[in-house]
Amino acid sequence: MHSTVVRAFALVTIAANTLAAPYKRNPPTVVQKTVQDGVVFTLGNYTYLADTRNPKVTGKNIPNVLMETNESLFMPMTVISTDDGIVDGQCIEDTIQGYLDGDDVFSLDFMEGVYMAPRSPSVNVTTSAFDQFSKMDVKHIFMNHHHVQGHQLLGALSFGDFNETSLPPGPYILTGSAEDLQLVPVYRLYEDAYRDFLYGTYEAADGSYTPLELTYPAFRYPAIPVPSRIYSWNDPRPFAGFRVGIKDLYDMKGLVTTGGSQAWAYINEPATSNAPSIQRIVDLGGVLVGKQKLAQFASGANPWQWQEEHYPFNPRGDGWLTCSASSSGGGCSIAAYDWLDYAIGSDTGSSMRRPAAVSGTYGNRPSQGLMSLEQVLPLGGATDTAGVFSRDPHRWAYFAKHWYIPSLHQSTNVTGLSAL
Repeated sequence: MHSTVVRAFALVTIAANTLAAPYKRNPPTVVQKTVQDGVVFTLGNYTYLADTRNPKVTGKNIPNVLMETNESLFMPMTVISTDDGIVDGQCIEDTIQGYLDGDDVFSLDFMEGVYMAPRSPSVNVTTSAFDQFSKMDVKHIFMNHHHVQGHQLLGALSFGDFNETSLPPGPYILTGSAEDLQLVPVYRLYEDAYRDFLYGTYEAADGSYTPLELTYPAFRYPAIPVPSRIYSWNDPRPFAGFRVGIKDLYDMKGLVTTGGSQAWAYINEPATSNAPSIQRIVDLGGVLVGKQKLAQFASGANPWQWQEEHYPFNPRGDGWLTCSASSSGGGCSIAAYDWLDYAIGSDTGSSMRRPAAVSGTYGNRPSQGLMSLEQVLPLGGATDTAGVFSRDPHRWAYFAKHWYIPSLHQSTNVTGLSAL
């Protein structure tokens, strides 16, 4: 790790007049603004959310070259981070190829602008690196001026005081006006075609969660926002970047826990904090992407007995198999979506094991008392347990090993059993 002094950080744009254009880049098209002040846009064949309420960096003093009109700027941009002391064309090519291979959010369409954020304080960016950017038709390149001595500069962009290495690599949107510029994270929006989620969520700067009140028009499928996996590549925490769905028995800060009941949702208030079991996932680096469906109050209701919400679909067989209950959305979502890593459910009688069995996934009922169920709606308080779904037994074991810890064991006053 390199120590970096927090300083007034100037970024510079490199002249791009002579850049060739072998890559035909798709321009962004703004579709709508959300009620939470986000911006939904399309880029190529995919739909994204720009979280303009929670920018990663804010700045001003924008070069005139960026503000070609009086309209607000909305530019797809990629932050490139590398440990290499010398950044040449091959380094750039390998880094971008790694982004393409390892992430389902990033695409070359995000390379209209590039911000170089090397983690080495003495990095040297060579001419061949700019030749590689030329091949990719990069229009604007931003970086610390001392990395690019001898290159023609068009102007400076000041983002004020911040740590150069604190900005995660990956795709962003550079948006705003000359007086108020923001570099904001993006989420790819996936269609929940199997109806396993109630709604998608994303985290705000204060640690609360925002529901994405957006559905696809044909069948009203929820849109589920997932962040770039690249954002977490420099995060050493064991769950960094894991995308996790949460059964709607567990409190998530800022959201109403419904328990699968419209009546309960009507009288309940938004949670003021995460349930300890869920906070453990967040502390380990997990990303909570949405609340998932369950049978009302975690009962064992059959599909034809669901009245509060549409029953989830099982991707196995002919698509009309049961998801069982009560952790129905969790089990079937893990079977359905390779972009989702884990789902959290609960088991009293068989509410993890049966959904796992019918969806062909791995799910567990842990030892009684292994996980705190504080801020979790109870079914049978002394026999409820917290479980996790996964498609891979090794990944399931990895998650369980880090999630279940002694400090989160239930009190023996709840279980009536000996201490674990």
